[in-house]
Amino acid sequence: MNVIAAAFAFEEDYGNSPQLTGRSDEQKIRVYMRNIVVSLISAHRMNPDDRTVLVTNADIPGEYRKELEDGGVEIERIEFDSFRMPKKFIWSLAFFKLCALEYLLNNDEYEKILLVDSDTYTVKDFKELWKEADKGILLYNVCHSIEHPERVKIIEDYRKLYPEEDENIVHYGGEFICGRKENISRYIEECREVYKRICASDYDVQDNIGDETLTAIAAAHLKRQALIIEAGAYVTRYWTEERFYLVSTNTVYNPVCVWHLPGEKDKGMLIMYDYYIKHKVFPELKKSLKIYGLADGKRPYFFDSMYAKWVRRNAKI
Repeated sequence: MNVIAAAFAFEEDYGNSPQLTGRSDEQKIRVYMRNIVVSLISAHRMNPDDRTVLVTNADIPGEYRKELEDGGVEIERIEFDSFRMPKKFIWSLAFFKLCALEYLLNNDEYEKILLVDSDTYTVKDFKELWKEADKGILLYNVCHSIEHPERVKIIEDYRKLYPEEDENIVHYGGEFICGRKENISRYIEECREVYKRICASDYDVQDNIGDETLTAIAAAHLKRQALIIEAGAYVTRYWTEERFYLVSTNTVYNPVCVWHLPGEKDKGMLIMYDYYIKHKVFPELKKSLKIYGLADGKRPYFFDSMYAKWVRRNAKI
């Protein structure tokens, strides 16, 4: 059996998502619950034969519990008892996803596991994904260059923790982890070794360290065994902020299965939640693109390009 899962951790006095700074804990929970409903139910609708699970350390409010269960999503409550980080780190709760992966590995029924973030939206079935998962561990390369500030911080921590090594550290996101159970188990073991070094250093790492530091370093070690597969054919991270708009037409052409939408947590994902609650279905692709502010796959023509097109046509070039 294949399982699709998301992990959600909440503890008072922890930062939770810095992207939701300024909101009360109650408001943050409301945003996260609505994201989770959209994320997991959209995944289940596209993959009804796979088990879909929310792994959490928190009590799920009744209305959202009912929506999830009615939508085919199971809820598993566990303790956050591994990969814990001090709450001084703003992304400390993000490490719960590794705790959730450990939990999923203990279920003998699962052959393949996909863990996605709660701010994702599934638009296609996972038939091809599960097939490729036979070959290794699929992780999403966010395509940051070697001098990109976020990748630089991960590399700096790697050099502190592993001064004896000189691996090329690629920045892999934590929003998408997929593979056969035995391969995910090896991945978690590598993450655990990185975590042990962080603890042994007395947490002498970046203040904004997140699970992606473990993801990247563990992936570098597993690359030696040719176990890492680039997941970009199945998932893309889109940034839809007004000042930072980084998207792709792979929503339409060579379409990916999963859209990761970190800038839409408190915008498009909430609109999509309202749409689902009202209609009990998700909209067609074209409307989904509009809700999330994504590219529709059509080339824009401005004056210069229209003129060039006219010249080419009339000059018979």
